[in-house]
Order: sequence, then structure tokens, then C-alpha cells
Amino acid sequence: MTPPTTNRRSKTSWCFLAALVIAAAVITADQWTKRWAVSALSDGGSRAILPPIFEFQLAFNRGAAFSIGTDFTWLLGLLAGAAAVAITIYLWRVGSLKWAVGLGAILGGAISHAADRLMRGGVIDFIGYFDLFIGNVADIAIVGGGIYLVVLAMLKVPSVAPKKRNAVGA
Repeated sequence: MTPPTTNRRSKTSWCFLAALVIAAAVITADQWTKRWAVSALSDGGSRAILPPIFEFQLAFNRGAAFSIGTDFTWLLGLLAGAAAVAITIYLWRVGSLKWAVGLGAILGGAISHAADRLMRGGVIDFIGYFDLFIGNVADIAIVGGGIYLVVLAMLKVPSVAPKKRNAVGA
């Protein structure tokens, strides 16, 4: 019989790997769709998808949400990078696949945003919502992952697998 710590470490490793796979999928989808948006929408027009709810419209955002802080895109990139590092460190402790899914989505979005800001000087947005704001796949992953984690927390789903008690002397 393997010790409980080995089983917990194995589960944590699988959760970490699952989060990395999800993060890689988010990064790939986000970067690919941004390349598509630049090539397909560079004429300056918009493409109605589900009017008035969704439209594709190319925008370059040097700031945060709603273009706040456009003079600090490098700082926003560093903050996104720091968030990615913090999430990765925390993921080493996560023993719940449910939490790994949400954290992986946020991690992928943070890495993709950090890369955009530090290499391109800003983020490419192209998904318009109700003429209110324009976002991208990384934004969807970050917001969706965040909401998912809040729901898990409200349901009191533990992020770390509980320690098993030793049957002897318990």
C-alpha cells in the first residue's frame, strides 16, 4: 500500500497537468483567434454575428478593461505575468480537478494577456458585446474561470485534497 502523501501528490500532479493543458488550449485559441481577427477585420468594419448581442470588430487595447490605464500597458503585462506565476505556484497544491479547470482557464488568459502586452504593446480585442465593450478569448477564459471558482468556493468545494487519517491510533 502506498502512503497517503504519495497518493495526494499523484492527484496534485494530475491536477497540475490538467490545468497546464487547459491553459495551453486557452493560449492557443486566444492567439489563433487574434491572428484571424487581424487578418479578417483589418478593413475597419464590423461583422454582425448575432445582432445586437455579438459582433466582431477589431480593436487594439493598451489598457485594462474599458481601456483604463493605457499609459501603463507594461505594468499591466508585468501584473498579468505575476498573476500567472502566483497561479502556477498555487496549482502545485491543488488536489481538485474542479479547481484545476478554473485555475487553468485563468492561467491561460493571464499568460496570453501578458505575452500580448509585453511583446505587442497591447491586447487585440475583437468580440463586441451589446456595443458596450470589446474583448477576446482570454477575457472569456479569465472571467469564466473566475466565476467558476467563486461558485466552487460558495459550494465549499475544497481546492486541496483532504489528508487521509491513519487508521492506526485514530
